[in-house]
Amino acid sequence: MKKTDHCKAFEMHPNVMAVFSGTHSYISASVYEKPAAASTWNYKTVQAKGIIRLLSQEQTYEIIKDITDKYEDSYSSPSAFHKMDQEYIRKNLKAITGFEIVVSDISHVFKMSQDHSQQDRERIVEDLLRKEDALSLQMAEEMKRYV
Repeated sequence: MKKTDHCKAFEMHPNVMAVFSGTHSYISASVYEKPAAASTWNYKTVQAKGIIRLLSQEQTYEIIKDITDKYEDSYSSPSAFHKMDQEYIRKNLKAITGFEIVVSDISHVFKMSQDHSQQDRERIVEDLLRKEDALSLQMAEEMKRYV
């Protein structure tokens, strides 16, 4: 949205960091071989630093078209780009701006209990698999790669 504080800040200060969060889950110390320890949080995250560039209205139009074409079925979806009223699209495009980030540095942190023993990691995976939330199950699957 063009009229937000974020957009105004990006115009004045183009150095940005984008954070991409992946799977994450609470890890209970109760499953450790020595459970009298602190529980923790496992996670996967990537940080990308760079320069943001706000795009023109024409460039933003093309991005919206490309995204819509990718995610809406062009034949069956009433929200397919070519089925939308062009006046509606142009009116709404006035309120937004696309952007791109030229990445100058990228780093990641994958905290997956890798500093624990093999037995503890196996217990953590078993515990995560008993939970019903999607993030715990995803973390268990990720950790299986390292166990």
